[in-house]
Amino acid sequence: RYLTSLYFAVVTFTTVGYGDFSPVNPAEQIWGILFMLINIIFMSWVIGSITLLIVKADEKTGNYRDSLQRLDKYAAMRGLPKHLKKRLKTQLKLEFN
Repeated sequence: RYLTSLYFAVVTFTTVGYGDFSPVNPAEQIWGILFMLINIIFMSWVIGSITLLIVKADEKTGNYRDSLQRLDKYAAMRGLPKHLKKRLKTQLKLEFN
């Protein structure tokens, strides 16, 4: 009785749905519970990894933009010629790629 309650709680929690096929004995319920919980852990890891990749890429872009702003300020402060400023920006772009 408790196993059935736990099974339905896990099915509801994982939003798997009750579907057309349901376990008919305790062994199948235990297997279903374990499979759903392992799947939740795995999918959480996958989503976390993808999120981390996006955040790191965004951080790198932010660092590049900050460096470009610093370069513009430095070039204006020192009165660098436009061709030299362009070459420095090209070099900066190569470093961030």
